[in-house]
Formats: sequence, C-alpha cells, structure tokens
Amino acid sequence: MGGGHQPGNERSGRHGRFPKARRRVTRSWLFIAGAVAFIASLLGIDAYVRDDPGKDAERIAVELSGLVDRPPTESLECDSDVPTHDPDPVSVTMLVRTDEVGCFAAVAGAVAPGDRLSLGIRYANGGDEVQEEVVVRTNLPGGMTLTPNSTEINSGHTDGWVNVESNSVSDGGLIIGAYSPGGASYVRFEVAVPFSDDLACGTTEMRVVGVVRPRGLNEFFNTAVVQVFNRC
Repeated sequence: MGGGHQPGNERSGRHGRFPKARRRVTRSWLFIAGAVAFIASLLGIDAYVRDDPGKDAERIAVELSGLVDRPPTESLECDSDVPTHDPDPVSVTMLVRTDEVGCFAAVAGAVAPGDRLSLGIRYANGGDEVQEEVVVRTNLPGGMTLTPNSTEINSGHTDGWVNVESNSVSDGGLIIGAYSPGGASYVRFEVAVPFSDDLACGTTEMRVVGVVRPRGLNEFFNTAVVQVFNRC
C-alpha cells in the first residue's frame, strides 16, 4: 500500500455496547432473520430481509440465500493480482478502479477532482469454520460520497452482479449472508471525488477503508489509496 501502509489485513477489537433492552431487540431480530434464512434454504428459495429494527446495529440484511461455499466466478482483480493465500480467518481486500472497464487495484493515481470511481471490497472465509452474518462496510474519506443505489454484490451464490437496493455500505454496513470455508464475495459501488474547491492545490492522498466483520469475530480491514491532483 502507498504511504508506508503494509499490505495485509488488520483487525480491530472495538465492540459496541447497547442497553439491555436494545440488545434483546437486536438479538431477537437476528434470530428471526436467521430462522427465515434457514427455512428458505430448506425450501430452496432465497430470503430477502430488509430494514433491521435493531437500529443500534446500523445494519441492513441484504441477502440471505443459504450458505455460500465457493467464490464468485468473476473477479475484480487481474488474475496475477488475485491473492493465493488467505493468512487470516477473514480475508478482506479494498480495491479501486478509475474507469468503467479493466482491473481493480490497491492504488489509483492521477484522479481529477469531481471524478467518479468504482470501489470494491473482496471478502473470503479463509478459516476452517462457517462465518455467519458477515457485515461489509466502507469508511469513506471526508468529501468522498457514495453514488446512491450503485451498490452491487457478486458471491458464489449469485448469477453475476446483483444490485442490493441499499446505500448502507457506507452507513453501518451490509449483511451479506453466511460463508463456509472457501466461500467468498465481492461488493462494489461507485463514489464521487470532492470537487476542486474542496481540495488543496497539488496532490491529495485519500484512503478508503474496507471493513468486514462476521458475527462473533473482530473487524478486519484493508485500505486502498486514491491520489487526487488538483491543478490550481
């Protein structure tokens, strides 16, 4: 990574604490969502659950369609850049692309103020146990904004890219289901770079963070770098 950032996943031990009553509401909702997903998987149908009433969790359940046990057929990275080993039980890679075609990478240079970029988060279960209620989110730098309704998911159980009809990837996170070892998913979305009036002259380095947290585990995160050049 640029700026002295070493490649690889990092983890955080931050845990939110809710009042007991709110914890009970959140747990009840997660139990209901899990039950819906389990019953749907037995019936061979997809369960689509939205609008989590446990607002303190700041999550929206996007898609619960059974246990994902394989990676997507389509990759965001070039073949030579795809990681071959996931040293952590949770693998997360933050990626960026400056045009509508081509491969995603860890660094985007020579970006102009006001440009639109594609960002992607790669998640994989690199452990040996099932990871449930996997939450994917991004921390955008100041001035960078998510393009509404641009978020898509591609997992081992989707037929290509599917629009998730939610903007919470940058506001609390998306629950993207449960994954067995080897299961993986991509979440991609579009963002707008700040305009020149909001940037200093010269090059501004903006860091975009991708965060993944399965239920019961710590947060794992990875960073991509966007270098914006403002000609004053």
